[in-house]
Amino acid sequence: MNSSKKNIFIILGIIAFIALYQYFVLAPYQAKFRQAPNPTTTASSAPTPSTTTEVATPKAVGAVAQESIVAANAPVSRDLVVSVQAGADRSIEVIEGAALGRAQLNDYFVRGASERTPVVLNTDRLEWSSSNASIQQCLNSLNKSSVFEGSPNQVLMKSSSASGACEFSVSPDPKHPSLVNVRLTLDGFASAPTDIVELRSQGKLGSDQQADQNYISYKFDDSIQTIHGADLFSKTEVRGRMSWLTWGDRYFSVIFRPTGSYTPDMNYGSLPTVAGIEDSEVPVSFALRYSAQPEPGKTRFDYSTDVYFGTRDPTVLNAIDPELVQTVDLGFFASVARLMLWSLKALNTFFHNFGVSIIALTLIVRALFWPLNKKAYSSTIAMKELQPEMERIRKKYDSTDRTQAEKMNKEVFALYKTKKVNPLGGCLPMLAQLPIFIGLYGALNHSIDLYQAPFFGWIQDLSMRDPFYILPVMWTLSLIGYMQINPQAMNTGQPGMPNMKWIMMGMNVLFGYLSKDWPSGLVLYLLVSNCVGLLQQFFLQRSSKKLQLLKEGA
Repeated sequence: MNSSKKNIFIILGIIAFIALYQYFVLAPYQAKFRQAPNPTTTASSAPTPSTTTEVATPKAVGAVAQESIVAANAPVSRDLVVSVQAGADRSIEVIEGAALGRAQLNDYFVRGASERTPVVLNTDRLEWSSSNASIQQCLNSLNKSSVFEGSPNQVLMKSSSASGACEFSVSPDPKHPSLVNVRLTLDGFASAPTDIVELRSQGKLGSDQQADQNYISYKFDDSIQTIHGADLFSKTEVRGRMSWLTWGDRYFSVIFRPTGSYTPDMNYGSLPTVAGIEDSEVPVSFALRYSAQPEPGKTRFDYSTDVYFGTRDPTVLNAIDPELVQTVDLGFFASVARLMLWSLKALNTFFHNFGVSIIALTLIVRALFWPLNKKAYSSTIAMKELQPEMERIRKKYDSTDRTQAEKMNKEVFALYKTKKVNPLGGCLPMLAQLPIFIGLYGALNHSIDLYQAPFFGWIQDLSMRDPFYILPVMWTLSLIGYMQINPQAMNTGQPGMPNMKWIMMGMNVLFGYLSKDWPSGLVLYLLVSNCVGLLQQFFLQRSSKKLQLLKEGA
């Protein structure tokens, strides 16, 4: 079988494997979460009260918590009490029944909408609930008539009965827009060890593209976990010391930071739905879960958490709490990404155009790494000059005989040593730059600064994909050009090795295809970086040829 046919079979095999894996593994895995609920577990309109007085095992408490999630799925009609300002351009609704409603960001607008529609978070309500019937009854009675005068711009609601009293307050932070403190106080209620109090909400993935989907991330006991896609559909409980919990997409989120004396556990999972619903429309519930009697012998408890609704802006979050910067998923080299974001913002103070600032930052990074790139380019040029001699060596041996292949490799490495050429010389300098380029990739892929930031012409939002795919096509062409101008250390004559040229070509086309859905600001950076690299290597090769001609003339 010749080399070309072997390459075709390899590529077809990869495509077939991906298709079979999607059909037989991923599709059944996702489909099992979209089955219709069992009629015996259909949600009721109110939480089921707990009547047990025994000390619950961890498993029993978990079962109660999961049942409360399902029970909370039935919609309950609640009226708006008031809309609280949490900054000049931010507001959040306070709803009857100890709940928060829509959080509106008037300084950001929905991308792709025909009209300027403000971004709205928490569309499915955030509310306190309890598995204890008396507590739940008190929460339900918190309505417009129970509002008390509190401090300025604070909402305080109180209610009481023979069973006990409850208070619910919402207090915006005057120093930090989008930040409010949500507090629930319970006094006098008799509760069982298995009773719980939850601050719960729900949402949907919201997009067929995973990069734009909502997701959950949380920090428990100094361990950070991020849950994407269909993994959110499996009911899960997490226990320990919670630092924060966040729900949202790459640009906007609702963040919970527990305050006060009691630290909650959490749970999440899909709610009962109908068969055949798309993953992006499956409702996902999540909750901060407290014990209804966290301290035996006491009857008054305060449950408090800070709730932030806004952008995933590291600068804003750092001002609230440096630990909240961790809620911004900037990838493996997050510290480098934050440095790149700071540099991008600094450049934008001069250019006042994030597209131009991206180009400037790319040029600066390329200039700083020119010495390393020059070394790498020089090594690849030296490898190219050795190609005729290496080809002569390969022709001396049978490429299908592994014994002769070992002899061939020894002679090739002896040639490297004689000519003082390092075959890895073109790779090591590039590896040293990977943290910077990966960090910049993560920064541009998640930067709220690019949201609705125009460049010029057809690019009016650097956080959205190129509507005409011009930048992805240009970047794909630059990848192919980069491959053509860079001599490959891998050669088609190696025994048992496929033709790497065609495999690299296929990978470049694949990356180009994937980039059609990437933010245009990210593709702009990749395109400029590749073009600068092509120019650098072109001039270096030309100077090398001139030097070679001078040597031959002498």
